[in-house]
Amino acid sequence: MSAFIRYQLTSYVLSLKFIPPVVIFFVWVFILYAYKNVPILSSYAASSIAMYLIMTWITMAIFTLEEEAEKHILIFHLKGKVSYLFGKWLTILVVMTPLLLFAIFFPIITESFKGHMSLMLYTYALYSHLSFIVFGILVGTLFSATKLATKNMPGFRLYL
Repeated sequence: MSAFIRYQLTSYVLSLKFIPPVVIFFVWVFILYAYKNVPILSSYAASSIAMYLIMTWITMAIFTLEEEAEKHILIFHLKGKVSYLFGKWLTILVVMTPLLLFAIFFPIITESFKGHMSLMLYTYALYSHLSFIVFGILVGTLFSATKLATKNMPGFRLYL
């Protein structure tokens, strides 16, 4: 599975499809925290919504990297559609991690907040970002992988 994830990351980076969503996300976060003394929870809510949109975009880009014949070969080597799907999701989680860390720690490093961070606020921020990330991944998967689930391939069935 790690070879598949490395292959997906390499394909994604070489396709240059990562540039628009990542640049838009960084610009969104920079603009959001351009001013000092912003409220903590509402600004984290805004960056969570941005994370949802960007993760949906990234998910759809990663799911459309291969042509149809290449998908069949990868599914055959991974021994099923479920392994292929989980490999794609793990690849998306690897791409998501730096964006999540940036969204949570950039305003803390630049001291953009009005108040002080507490453990409860860190928990709320992490929870909101992760829930919107998961929702974005699921929406992106739904809109890009549904053709894969309906393809009739001999010997392979998708059991979810």
